[in-house]
Amino acid sequence: MALEITGTIETILPIETGTKRDGSGDWKKQQLIVTNYDGFEGKKQIFCFEVFGDQKVENLNKYNKEGQNVTVEFNISTNEHNGKYYTSLPAWKITTN
Repeated sequence: MALEITGTIETILPIETGTKRDGSGDWKKQQLIVTNYDGFEGKKQIFCFEVFGDQKVENLNKYNKEGQNVTVEFNISTNEHNGKYYTSLPAWKITTN
């Protein structure tokens, strides 16, 4: 199920890199903070999205800047590791408004 949110890019965090578990190469990801206001109660909402892979990280930095109004299309992903659960919001499309 794909979801969508419209808001403002508050922060683009530094690029993170590492080596794949199987040693077959490196990985790259970057997170961005997008805020908007809940239309029902008017409260500020904060979302931390991530893009994963060389091309997506390159496109994030090439086409997006802090302060821009964007629409982010994303999925919700949860993984378990050693009895703990981690949820992420992988963005697969970011459109400037």
